[in-house]
Amino acid sequence: MKKIISTTITICVACVLIVFVAINVCIPVYARTIPFFGSAFAFVQDKLDFAGLYSNYAFEVGDTAVDNGITVMLSEIYCDGTSLYAGFVVESEKSFSEISPDDYRNGQLYYEGAAYISGESERKKLSDFGIAGLEGQFYDEYTFVGIEMFSLDGLAFPSEFKFEMEIDSIGIEPDEINAKTTNGKWIFSVLTKSNTDDVVTYEINEEVNGHTIDRIVVTPVMITVYTSYPDLYSGTTRYSVKVFSDFSPDENILIQGRYGSTSGITQIPRNRVGNVIYIYILDNDQLCKTGKERGSRDEIEEHAILGIEKAIE
Repeated sequence: MKKIISTTITICVACVLIVFVAINVCIPVYARTIPFFGSAFAFVQDKLDFAGLYSNYAFEVGDTAVDNGITVMLSEIYCDGTSLYAGFVVESEKSFSEISPDDYRNGQLYYEGAAYISGESERKKLSDFGIAGLEGQFYDEYTFVGIEMFSLDGLAFPSEFKFEMEIDSIGIEPDEINAKTTNGKWIFSVLTKSNTDDVVTYEINEEVNGHTIDRIVVTPVMITVYTSYPDLYSGTTRYSVKVFSDFSPDENILIQGRYGSTSGITQIPRNRVGNVIYIYILDNDQLCKTGKERGSRDEIEEHAILGIEKAIE
């Protein structure tokens, strides 16, 4: 009996040692303690300019790509039909603090690359919004967790599609002279679906002099305002949209927008609005005051071509 017990213990210890050695051989030191599979959104979602409850609606991916000492994991994806959010964990063999002590921990990691969606018959390039690169937070000096936000320039995402992304370089700053970026190939291709749970669309269609607030789409993360206007502003910065809310009655709260020759989209984080949103369309040439008063809420209301107040859920 003692021999049997001793032999069993020896076998168990041997198995543990084999697994330990395998892990040490196959997994780099800098990648062993990262608990981010399926939780990158949860780690950074309250720390972003476009904060939101991504983790409640996203689905896990966990695909990784490794090149030139950097491992990139596509942790999660959330597409609400209007925007697509991709969560990434970037791990470097070399400390980011050594690469750039002054820029380390700035909440941003740059990359060069492109993203697409493809279906049965076509492939479309996605536009990225917000700051350049991934927005998020450093977990430690070797690991960055961040999110990139993409759109189809006002078009709705299909219900099912393939998300494809090709990253060509990653770094603290886009400065190859000072070796702050690393070139490589990190490629992802993932089948995904739009999750339109808790997405509400309000058809507005208010128009004055050819300027229209078409609709408002409210998702758990972002509010998107769709507008259209006459072809009067090409090559100028005259056309603008200003947004206020019951949470911020005196502060223009839009964080990003993209405007073409006759249509535009304006986006506001959902957590910046309670139950009421105020939207104004302006020709900036009509704002006649100067100094600190220029662009005040009172002046915007006075000179707006069109303004609405809308209750939202």
